[in-house]
Amino acid sequence: LKAKHPDSVDSIPTPDSIDVNKLGAGGVIMTDTCNTAQKIRRILVEHIDGAIDLDCMNHLRNVWIGGMEKALSKYLNELLRGSLDEIDPMLRVTASISALIRAIDKEFSLSANYPKGHGELFLEWLREKHPGVLLFHVERASGSRQDLSTEGSMAIFMNYPYYV
Repeated sequence: LKAKHPDSVDSIPTPDSIDVNKLGAGGVIMTDTCNTAQKIRRILVEHIDGAIDLDCMNHLRNVWIGGMEKALSKYLNELLRGSLDEIDPMLRVTASISALIRAIDKEFSLSANYPKGHGELFLEWLREKHPGVLLFHVERASGSRQDLSTEGSMAIFMNYPYYV
């Protein structure tokens, strides 16, 4: 460091001068919205006078969109209740947006995460019938992801003309 940046050496603190209490001078402690991270943040803020605690805005947008997704799923289930009741429950048809995103990912994904999917066949068909079209990937649709609706909706919207 001295050879390449001799003027910067003095700006690096010594190990004994690094202290978490320096956050007390208006330092921000920001975490995502999971329970463990928020608990650690609360503990730190209790022990460091003057520290400011904030939720990560990237994660908060997912909380807001998640609330909208739940409301939309509830509305669609109520609207389609009569039709959904006529479908055999073994088929697991739902109006849940999260479930629809996961189902689309399973059927059309190229990542082979679901062996019953037809992603490769779909890609072959897309290249033959719609050459040059950009295929968007539904990312990270497995598990219980907070950002599932945020991440999956745009890809499905862009690919929709080719799904139907």
